[in-house]
Amino acid sequence: MEDLKYFEILAKKKELSKQNSSSPLKFMILSNITVNQLTDIAEYYLLTKGVNVVFDTGNYDNIVQDIQNLQNIDGIIIFWEAANIINGLHYKINLFSDKEYTQILEKVKSEIDLILPKLENIPTVIFNEFSSLLFNSFFRKKNKFDQLCDDLNNYLIEKLPKSVVKTDLNKIIAQVSVEKSHNSRDYISSKVLYSVDFLKAYTQFITPVIMSSVGKIKKALIFDCDNTLWKGVVGEDGFEGINMSENDKQGKPFNEVQNLATELSKHGVIIGLCSKNNPEDVDNVIQNHSDMILNDKYITIKKVNWKNKAENLREIATDLNLGIDSLVFVDDSDFEINLIKEQVPEITTVQVPKKLHIYPAEIRKKFSLFFKNVITEEDKRKTEMYANQVKRKTALAKAGNFEDYLKSLEMFVTVFINDKTKVARIAQMTQKTNQFNLTTKRYTESQILNFVENPIYNIFAVSVADKFGDNGITGLAIIKNNNDFAEIDTFLMSCRIIGRNIEFKFLEFIIDKTECEIIKSTYIKTKKNAQTENFFEKSGFILDNKNDDTKFYILQKQNIQKQSLDYIEISYGK
Repeated sequence: MEDLKYFEILAKKKELSKQNSSSPLKFMILSNITVNQLTDIAEYYLLTKGVNVVFDTGNYDNIVQDIQNLQNIDGIIIFWEAANIINGLHYKINLFSDKEYTQILEKVKSEIDLILPKLENIPTVIFNEFSSLLFNSFFRKKNKFDQLCDDLNNYLIEKLPKSVVKTDLNKIIAQVSVEKSHNSRDYISSKVLYSVDFLKAYTQFITPVIMSSVGKIKKALIFDCDNTLWKGVVGEDGFEGINMSENDKQGKPFNEVQNLATELSKHGVIIGLCSKNNPEDVDNVIQNHSDMILNDKYITIKKVNWKNKAENLREIATDLNLGIDSLVFVDDSDFEINLIKEQVPEITTVQVPKKLHIYPAEIRKKFSLFFKNVITEEDKRKTEMYANQVKRKTALAKAGNFEDYLKSLEMFVTVFINDKTKVARIAQMTQKTNQFNLTTKRYTESQILNFVENPIYNIFAVSVADKFGDNGITGLAIIKNNNDFAEIDTFLMSCRIIGRNIEFKFLEFIIDKTECEIIKSTYIKTKKNAQTENFFEKSGFILDNKNDDTKFYILQKQNIQKQSLDYIEISYGK
């Protein structure tokens, strides 16, 4: 997109719109400056990522009033430009008295306070931090305009809900440059402060937030080994001949990449290996090389053999129970990268650059693919959880039959009802879970907390453990209790526990705990949840109505079809 002119973006957006028939997300841009071109740029770029979003703009300099009237909106972007809080503030404020400065500061704080209640129930909120950089980059000393932006940003940190994503405009300006980020002439004539180049960079910067909100984030980073995790070929150069030392210019880029991968692992990204190599050679390096940072503590899965890498990557996705499009693969070989692009185009590929000094920067650029606004305890333990998942796969292969395998797991399910300590994880599951998700409704932490505190709702969160380990909170049901019937608003299970019949045991549990005799439910079809299409029917629900993408069900409580699942123990959480 960087090389496209604005009129070219308009033309390409028109063509892509014809090809995308999915229902669009609805976003609103609220601003006190003119950013109308952002709507076309953002719509085009998100279409290239397979996400259909329609952006609308509020009235000019009317943020507080416009936000009061927002309804049925999927997200908002707030451009609150510090220089335009009052006309010419960026040059007038340095002549203000302390009293006048305080009045301006308190005025904006009070306006922020007015919009805060509205932000809590909007699924995705992107709030730009205040910036003085476009006007103050030449000043050596901090002035009152700098101070105002600092004071307001500190207030945002204090007041904004955790679900709101704050965007540092200074980082985007740094990418584009101060000179190319703004247009002084257009700002003076029509309040168009930001250039098209800036708006393109801004769009790319916020896209991971929107992708994450619809569950389109990557979950696993898979590395080749030779000339990818270390310099050299272990099978030819030997254990002592490979290089990943932070004290050597050849090895330092690889050392840095390993540190970056370790950081991602600690934030819940699955790290794996897919390498044509002798497995004992690779294990020896991982376990015994003094410079190896990315050890078995952080590596969840390995496919080290002489098989086709496309086949190995498919097996990795299957073993981890992930969609193939959740994988990012890093390799130094032109041949291997092109093979994956041709045979498994859903996988995002990263080729180790010939200029090794830029290799770490290429990995940093990919961090956004794994964006999460909140890191939960489950994220921090994900390496361990998925390693246990691989052990379960191995046990399944050795079992006489599937039923014996399930019985051998010694599964224990704990159900937490309206537990405020689980709100962050519950919200995260609604935003990320796609495969076993009957309605695919996305909720913020604030919305989940409102459900927990509302007596007509019951929020059931499930933690699953077995003899291999604890999977953490991996299931969710949101039940709305109406006067004459209960409605299953949300029913989902993490991919880590799909296929063990836990979903049926969980559904039986919540039906049993529901006081209403009539239960209604819905299945909304998406591209990824086809496996759940007949779930309610298997449990005794009767199809009441349907249209192209939605099925509506009804159940008399006594007609629930219970399965023989005595090998799953279930109880209340404390």
